[in-house]
Amino acid sequence: MLTLLLTGAFLFQGFQCASKNLTTAKVAYSNKDYPKAIDYLQKELQQNPNNAEAYAILADIYKEQGNLKLAAESAGKSFDLATTDELKTREQSLMQQIWIESYNNGINTFNNYNGTNKNVLDSATKSFDIGLSIRPNILDFYRFKGMISELKGDTTKAIELYKSYINNMQPEVDLAIDKNFFLNMPRDRFLRAIGEKPINTITKITEAYDTNFIDIFKINDKELYAFSNANDNGDKLLVYWDYDPSPNLPNDEKTMQFLFNIEPFGALAQYYYQKKDLEQSFKYIDLITKLDPSNNEALRSKLALYQEMGKTDVALTEAQSLIRNDPSNKSSWAQLGDLQQNLKNYDEAIKSYEKALEIDPQFDAVLRNLGSAYKNKASIIQRSQQDKTDNDKTYKPNPEEYFPMLRKSADYFSKALKTEKYNSDFLILGELGNIYMVLGNEVELKKIARTLEGIFPLIQKQDLEKYYLNLLNIYGGTKENDKLQEAKQKLDALN
Repeated sequence: MLTLLLTGAFLFQGFQCASKNLTTAKVAYSNKDYPKAIDYLQKELQQNPNNAEAYAILADIYKEQGNLKLAAESAGKSFDLATTDELKTREQSLMQQIWIESYNNGINTFNNYNGTNKNVLDSATKSFDIGLSIRPNILDFYRFKGMISELKGDTTKAIELYKSYINNMQPEVDLAIDKNFFLNMPRDRFLRAIGEKPINTITKITEAYDTNFIDIFKINDKELYAFSNANDNGDKLLVYWDYDPSPNLPNDEKTMQFLFNIEPFGALAQYYYQKKDLEQSFKYIDLITKLDPSNNEALRSKLALYQEMGKTDVALTEAQSLIRNDPSNKSSWAQLGDLQQNLKNYDEAIKSYEKALEIDPQFDAVLRNLGSAYKNKASIIQRSQQDKTDNDKTYKPNPEEYFPMLRKSADYFSKALKTEKYNSDFLILGELGNIYMVLGNEVELKKIARTLEGIFPLIQKQDLEKYYLNLLNIYGGTKENDKLQEAKQKLDALN
């Protein structure tokens, strides 16, 4: 959350040639007689509607009274009408205080929403509206308002706000695509992608990160502020950039770090997918993969959309192109492997997954998918042998043709289960159970049964049917008939 030290209201010095109304208002203000001060300021503005100083005093009064909406309106008018740098600077500082307070108030109020108290959402929206009136460039205001609209069931409004979020982000998106950089890119690679030295680099020590680097560039005669944070391993990763900020923003605000959130892109992709508009859905998924190439969920969705749109060849070409451009990108290898596996090219998928694991041996999704690839390859051989057996009674199947693949599959599934992401994944446990049944490994099969029983409290209601079906299959292999009957009864009770 953004924090900034808020100073007290500015004390107004005397101005020459002040009108009687303005002078009376100043005296009343200094005596904290706010109703009288407001009354005379309004009289002054009726006679002199362009009096920037009158609006400035009104802004301070409303701020002290806690009426941020009127304070924002008055400070904005004062700033627009001000003829001196001193007054412009003063009102700009006040507006900064107001939007930061509105931002923090909105988030704190939003966090109090418990699913039923819709009035909380209205209050949060009012705070975000105030902030947005001052800083339409801050994307979080659109995102939070979009989330609130979704919670209130107003999908049309949510979509409109998410589009505003993305439209305001367009200069940053276009520059990233043009210069070929993206979120979480190492800072040294980002600097090479930009192709020129920063005109300044600011280094900050923050509470959230060990070090925060702000590199400032001039790109096409426009300012670019790029923020990289050092993680626990000391890697400096690009997390945010602001291209062509408003010249009216104070310098300290230009170096405030926000975070790009890709959820609005995902929400729009899902919205258009449900409306069967695959081209629009693909557009937003594609933007996610360009801004965040390590987003495996988006990469899988993109591949699925390519295939649903009948563009499998395009998907393969793009995946291979990504690897040629950046052969050390583990996500690109994983993406290619997923596509090859979907096309049942298991040998090629295995090679791609193994390349990804050379880069990151703990890549959880690849460990799981490599287990699937080996199991699928073994299934093809097993099925082929079964077909020969059905057609030729003298044929003797040879399980050792596919047992090594099943053992490799079990090894990768077991490694996936040791990762944080999949450590209680009942589907992987079910795959392992099936493998141990085919291999005749009763000891490991019973371990799987006990593990599945142990994770029951973690199973979501919508997954219970699949969970019990897995248990039934495994109990059939362990020959635990009592447990099998109990699981069957629980499964029947769901229907």
